[in-house]
Amino acid sequence: MAMIFGETDNYKLLTKTAFVHVDDLARAHIHLFECPNAKGRYICSKIEVTIEELYKLLSTKYPKYNISNIEFLLDAEKMEFPSVSSKKLLGTGFEFKSKTNEVRKKVACAEEAAVDMVDIERRRQSFNF
Repeated sequence: MAMIFGETDNYKLLTKTAFVHVDDLARAHIHLFECPNAKGRYICSKIEVTIEELYKLLSTKYPKYNISNIEFLLDAEKMEFPSVSSKKLLGTGFEFKSKTNEVRKKVACAEEAAVDMVDIERRRQSFNF
């Protein structure tokens, strides 16, 4: 949401971001509750996306949001974040089920929610809350 809201200070946190479909996340929770050998923490991430990929996707598919350019990050020293792996989760027999078309539907819902949030924030600011 930082890119949609234009919160460029938070772009540094998006250098590499892990994503998972909410349905897969819920299924993973249920799977681990039912798995007798599940112990400790598990990472549930289907893909990792760089800020460059995220910027390209969002600015191409949703040009009406006028997403701020990320060039200032490309020249700066990038923070290195370790990759995340769902290897432990997959080792319990869990399988990701989400499909690209389902993700697109969810993006459309998120787009509507983002527009609503931007409208709410503008109204809130106009009333000086």
